[in-house]
Amino acid sequence: MVLILFQIKNQTWCIELEWVREVVNGGIDKPLPNARSMIEGMKNIRGEVIPVVNGTDLVNENHLDDLMDDEGTGGKILLIEYSGVSFGLSVNTVQGVENIPWPSVDQDNGEYACNGVRQEFVKTYIGSADNEKIPLLDIKRLSRLMTEREETEKQVG
Repeated sequence: MVLILFQIKNQTWCIELEWVREVVNGGIDKPLPNARSMIEGMKNIRGEVIPVVNGTDLVNENHLDDLMDDEGTGGKILLIEYSGVSFGLSVNTVQGVENIPWPSVDQDNGEYACNGVRQEFVKTYIGSADNEKIPLLDIKRLSRLMTEREETEKQVG
C-alpha cells in the first residue's frame, strides 16, 4: 500500500496515494461564508475552485493543545479526488511517500483510540518502522461529509 504521510499539528497521519491528485502550497483564496465549520475556504487551482478542509478538524479539540506546534495548518494542501468529489485538505507538512506492506496495517483500532485524533476520520492504523501507530485517513467518510450539505441543499432548493 503506497501512502502519503503528513502532519497536522504534531500528529502524523497518512492517506492512500491513489486519492491524492497533487500537493500544492497552502493558504486559501477566499473564506466561505455559511460553509460547514470544517471548510476553511476555497482555493483556485488552475481555474478549478475547490473547498479546503481545515486539517485541525481531524484532531480532538481536548487534545489540540497537546498537539500544538509553532505553525498553524496551511503549509500544504493535499488535493484529493474520491468518487467524483474533489477537495483540499490543509496540513502543516508533507513528510513523504512510503510503500507499507499490507500486513503492517492494524485492523484493531480500539487499542489506540485515545491518541488525540477524531476516530470517525480513522479508517485503521498503520504500523511504522519505529512501532508508532499512524492513523490512516478515512477518505470515504471525509468525502461523504463534503457532499452531505450539497445533497441537502439540492433537496431543499
